[in-house]
Amino acid sequence: MVRGPGSASTMNHLRSGTADVAIATVDSAMAELERSPGFALRALARLHDDVVHAVVPAESTLREIADLGGRRISVEDTSSGIRALAPRILEFAGIDPAEEPAREEGLQRSIVSLERREIDAFLWAGAVPTFPIVEASRRYPVRLLDLERLVPIFRQHFPLYSATVVPRGIYTGTTGPIDTVAVRNLLLVREDFPEELAYALTLTTMNRRADLVRAARAAPVARAIDPMIAIMTLPVPLHRGAERAYRALKNMS
Repeated sequence: MVRGPGSASTMNHLRSGTADVAIATVDSAMAELERSPGFALRALARLHDDVVHAVVPAESTLREIADLGGRRISVEDTSSGIRALAPRILEFAGIDPAEEPAREEGLQRSIVSLERREIDAFLWAGAVPTFPIVEASRRYPVRLLDLERLVPIFRQHFPLYSATVVPRGIYTGTTGPIDTVAVRNLLLVREDFPEELAYALTLTTMNRRADLVRAARAAPVARAIDPMIAIMTLPVPLHRGAERAYRALKNMS
């Protein structure tokens, strides 16, 4: 297994051949196809969604992204999607990211910095719930800023993102539903990935969901796996082996 710091790095590994199978966001996949026109990419499944989190202490007076002007913010310090998105999120809210540079820290460090009040907020994109944030919120309650006003303009610029709602109570301190945006994660291979292996991997992923759910930290991701949704990978086409697997699953049901 090759572990990359984010979707962009993951796509580099897949394109170069240092990885045969990868999980990446659909926007990162499409960006890689634009950069490398000869790169033939295929999907095995749609997995979980990465949801944009703007996290603040529960007692904070901040209510929406526009309130972050002049505040201390951190974002993921790797080549993850949120690092590229954060300046645009601030820009859409009327904040000049050049005048409000964010600290670049990993998720765990951002959580510690927020708890110590070294920052006022951090931006993150990941599964709901994100377990490190769940665990942190049990020590000190946190809240998510609502992106409702930004969703239409965000989707206009990033059509591969969709509107979504984080339910109340997901994190201790989050007392109401929160409007935000999400992007799909795909299980990806190159077009020349062996058909029989693609078939077996897709079939196993769909049939062993219960085993994945039992692995506590994989639960949010595993619960999102559903054959009816997994097949929806466009604009990245399905690998022919995956197509066979979904036909087989349909015949089994």
